[in-house]
Amino acid sequence: QDTWTGANNNIQQTLGYFTASKPGIYTVQAINNGQYSVPLVIEIGLSSLHSLPFALPVDDTGILPLPTDLPTVQPQSDSNVTFDQYPAEGNWIPVSGTVSGVKMITVVLNGSTSADEWDYRLPVDSSGHFSALLESPFTGDVSVSLVPRYLTLMTNSSSTNFTYPIDYDLPVSGTAPSTQLESLLPSSAIDYNAYPQFTTMADALLENSPSLDTAIAAMNNYAAADITYNEAEDQPGAKYVFQDAMATWDARLGVCENIAQLSAALMRSVGIPVQTVGGYANSSWTKPNYTDTNPSDAHEWLQVWNGTDWQIMDPTWTAISDNSGLAYGITSEFSTDTTSIAATHAAQTDQIGTTMSQRKR
Repeated sequence: QDTWTGANNNIQQTLGYFTASKPGIYTVQAINNGQYSVPLVIEIGLSSLHSLPFALPVDDTGILPLPTDLPTVQPQSDSNVTFDQYPAEGNWIPVSGTVSGVKMITVVLNGSTSADEWDYRLPVDSSGHFSALLESPFTGDVSVSLVPRYLTLMTNSSSTNFTYPIDYDLPVSGTAPSTQLESLLPSSAIDYNAYPQFTTMADALLENSPSLDTAIAAMNNYAAADITYNEAEDQPGAKYVFQDAMATWDARLGVCENIAQLSAALMRSVGIPVQTVGGYANSSWTKPNYTDTNPSDAHEWLQVWNGTDWQIMDPTWTAISDNSGLAYGITSEFSTDTTSIAATHAAQTDQIGTTMSQRKR
């Protein structure tokens, strides 16, 4: 084994090797003078792990089938979208329409303040139809926008302030979901509602883990080890590409935001509340610099609710990568309330729990 200091030069790390006797989710710890290290969770033989199909209660996803007893409304058309403008039912908003040329459409909900925004991504069937009853995280006056090619629009625009072709207002009443329930909702980037593959993978990690904390670490570490960091996109002047979690998974390529959102999609798909956290991070810090505005330090990570408290996880920094961004190992140095993550990460309070974060890496 080899021993060296950690990111902020006051954490001792040890590299060790072991051989697993069978597939499973293993927790590895070092011990020194009776003190255990931070647990490191490793998945062995993932393709051989079996699980029963998991079904997240549909109410928790914030997406229900469209009711059959809605009032009759006159369809409206704008651009290539025809839609029905139904009144809200409490804090649930009926959405229905047809659109041509796309497989997904994004429904953007905006509340009364600039921080009140949520975006759902809905599949479009072969006839061009989409429909759902969507839970609004906001009450009061809510703006509803229907946006085809939303992620492309975000990528190609130099601003995040858009004028959408379809935009109407609804009074929304009822009770907004709690922080934990809101942290289960899918979004245009964390769109586990559209792809059952997330639930299949996350369920295998959950059911084969001895505890919820182990399962959370396993999902974090899976995203860390499976996705190559996109070094080309992280260069000064490079074009930032907004993409959903499935695009990251398919390409096995992304920057910190994409890796965090993939991990979040896995967790939310099996009922684990998780929020993205935006801010700044620098491995040379010995304490967080909350006044940092250096673009090269801009970063995104996670906080995950384990039933008792919010655990900090950084799937990007969990990976030990070569100069090309390819992960060849993982570390537990940046999972849970470690000294390293407390010293090197400075969260911005207005970037916690966002669905489509600002242009940061």
